[in-house]
Amino acid sequence: MTILGVKCNQNSAKKILAKMDTDGNEEVDWAEFQAFFKSVTSSEQLKELLSKENHRYFEYKESVENDMAFSKTYVVPPSQAAAKKCVGHSDSVEKVAWLSDSRLVSGSTNGDICIWDMLVEKTSAVKSSGPKQVRAEKRFQVDINKSALYSMAASRCGQRLLVGLGSLSENFSLLDVEDGSCKCQYKGIEAAVYTCAFSYDGGQVAAGSQRGDLCIYDIERPDEALMSWHPHQNVVRSLCFRPGGMERGTLCSASADGTVKLFDTRARNPTNPSAPETVAEIPDAAASGTVHQAIFRGESELFTCGDDDCIRRWDQRALKNGCLSSFFGHTAAVKSIALSPDEKFLVSGTQNGSVRIWLADEEGLLRSKEEHLTSLLGKVNKEFKREEELFESGQLHEAAAIEQYGLNGERVKELEAQVSACVATREHRSALACTQALFSLDGPTVPINTVTWRESGGSAWIATGCQDPYVRLFDVPTTRLEELAFADPMSAT
Repeated sequence: MTILGVKCNQNSAKKILAKMDTDGNEEVDWAEFQAFFKSVTSSEQLKELLSKENHRYFEYKESVENDMAFSKTYVVPPSQAAAKKCVGHSDSVEKVAWLSDSRLVSGSTNGDICIWDMLVEKTSAVKSSGPKQVRAEKRFQVDINKSALYSMAASRCGQRLLVGLGSLSENFSLLDVEDGSCKCQYKGIEAAVYTCAFSYDGGQVAAGSQRGDLCIYDIERPDEALMSWHPHQNVVRSLCFRPGGMERGTLCSASADGTVKLFDTRARNPTNPSAPETVAEIPDAAASGTVHQAIFRGESELFTCGDDDCIRRWDQRALKNGCLSSFFGHTAAVKSIALSPDEKFLVSGTQNGSVRIWLADEEGLLRSKEEHLTSLLGKVNKEFKREEELFESGQLHEAAAIEQYGLNGERVKELEAQVSACVATREHRSALACTQALFSLDGPTVPINTVTWRESGGSAWIATGCQDPYVRLFDVPTTRLEELAFADPMSAT
């Protein structure tokens, strides 16, 4: 929905309708409608009625579209091309997931499931300078029930797959990875399944539908859902169980209605026993647009992405304070995000094909680096001052001691420059109020549907699935990422 040029999701539209409904009878009559648009006549006035937290994201989107200096403010980071390309699908690749360090699975809209071994490359008589081709190790077809495959998830053990279809029945299944045989057909979901997930221990599975419904099943009991409820007013775009820790039963959902919600699946809602307890909600997680994905980080953090062209990092314990940090630089809706195994880095993919790597907590890293360098500077400078006093009093005679005195002087200057660079970068980022990308991965300008990250043999292997029939694999040395993370910070600006 667009009102006065401002894109609004259902949650934002409700806020505006509530403003129109001056008599509070939950209906907007013609007189209330006219009165509202007599007083609100511009997009700027309409934005003022929406969340103040979202104003800067409206401004960011406007700068993406209209600011000629955008590329100077948000610099495009260094990039590299794909190392390998998996060829075998004939339709849009909806989901990619790692099964092991070298094997991954992908699912396309037409129901094709392909298993790939990235170590097995396709031989060709023609030499090419492009990415090496990988052939499918296995391939099977899901009966898409005259519809389409919309979602897929792999278990942590890499032996089972969940698939969600666009049909109104027989639309949520558990498959064996090796032969594609159906182990369970979960019943009761009466709308297209747009997202699905395994619990961390693999004992439960969850599905989110086109109508905004959520269902949780015991993995071995497909006939009846353990919980079934309707928390969203539009398509559920992503589901994610917290990986572990004290809050391991927490389920996070992201929706096209603009909201992100967290549920404690170990506790029942006292007013609706078929639903879990809602523990938190972010009402406008994508500045009045669709939230495409939400994922957990650590014990208390969330990352979200959506139609506002950016990524946000949140503290689950303090959602009312707004997000912890924003990630600016993309110029289209961010469709998919994934964390590195150590949760230090984040990769994102967008509607216009951009793929970028970020520091998950750039401010924290800069502060840690600044503190480390300041501490080191203090120690070296203390030793240098001691040597300086000895030198000036004529008590420093040995050639080796004098040489060390000179080296320490140079080291002090180097550390002072590095501390200054850290401070300047932190202040620069603070002024922009955002994190900027470290690295970019080159690919086609077609929408990215899915990104995933695996580390093996000293490399970060990042796989992308797009609205073309290919899976692309990027081999980024972890040493390169560490160099970028700990390089002179101002070099990225």
